Amino acid sequence: MKRYAYLLTMLLLAGIFLISSGAPVFAQEKTTLRLYGLGAASYPRVMTHALGEIVNKNSDKLRIEVLEGMSSSSNLFVLQKDKERRADTLIFTNTFSNGDAQAGRKPFKAPYTGARLIATFTGSTIGLYTSNPEIKTIEDMKGKSAHFAPRGATPGVVFSKMLQIVGILDQVKVSYGGFEAMTDAMINGTVDVGIASAPGYIGIGMTPAPNYVEPYSSRKLTFVSFTKEQLAKTQKALNYNVLPFAVIPAKTMFPNQAAYPVFLHDQGWWADASLDEKTAYELAKTIVTNLSKFGTYHKLGTFMRLENIAWIPLPADMVHPGAARYYRENNIPMGDQAKGMF
Repeated sequence: MKRYAYLLTMLLLAGIFLISSGAPVFAQEKTTLRLYGLGAASYPRVMTHALGEIVNKNSDKLRIEVLEGMSSSSNLFVLQKDKERRADTLIFTNTFSNGDAQAGRKPFKAPYTGARLIATFTGSTIGLYTSNPEIKTIEDMKGKSAHFAPRGATPGVVFSKMLQIVGILDQVKVSYGGFEAMTDAMINGTVDVGIASAPGYIGIGMTPAPNYVEPYSSRKLTFVSFTKEQLAKTQKALNYNVLPFAVIPAKTMFPNQAAYPVFLHDQGWWADASLDEKTAYELAKTIVTNLSKFGTYHKLGTFMRLENIAWIPLPADMVHPGAARYYRENNIPMGDQAKGMF
């Protein structure tokens, strides 16, 4: 008995020593995830790197490796093609690119229906600006040139289809490339029309992207008008579930900025439905409990709220089940029940 008492005493003392010395009794290995962002200098790239750093600094269960993606569509291609890595991959994308993937529409060659939302980091407004005073409406783009940023990205898909609907797509010289290339082309005047991207939430806060600010600051730019009916026809032709129309009020971002039409969409972090539910739960928890830190990386982070963190213009079943469990437990609205852009 004395021998057993001695052994028990030694084990207790060893445990006390490990705890008091700060040495881990059991080391927990972190789950490593790959996160595909956007390679171009842009706010999705900044916000995606912010997520990686915030998770790596604040989660004791997860580690994120940020990789450079090409576009919201190309990131979905990663999940579609690499079935073995779906269980450890996150991506930046949006509702519209995911709609293309689900339907198997171009640029997708086959349907992919597995993507689910983890969290939304911003809403976004997309319009068209021009340095050519002759261009006032989308019909006036006939015989002119436009740069629609990365091929396959949502803005180019939408506005190319709209040009087709008004019957002038084959009469507009459309080019594609990175946002930096579009910005340079607009500043230099080598194209007539570019994408005016202003992320944020109408009524909460908005901040124009660099590809909007720099040309607008260097040249006299106006906006290209299109109608709600033209956008509705575009939505129908693309077979999108939603493609909301709005008008940015005058002077929202610049003192001399006129009101102009836009379509609205979301930007967020998604994963395949096969991502472990506990992992998705931990991701949602880490994002929500560290919301205030996103604003130190980009102004958009200051617009992130509990009421819009799980917003997409689709039903809540498009939120990943693991993330959804955390949101339900904390009374955070999801999907089209959350307060987003509309």
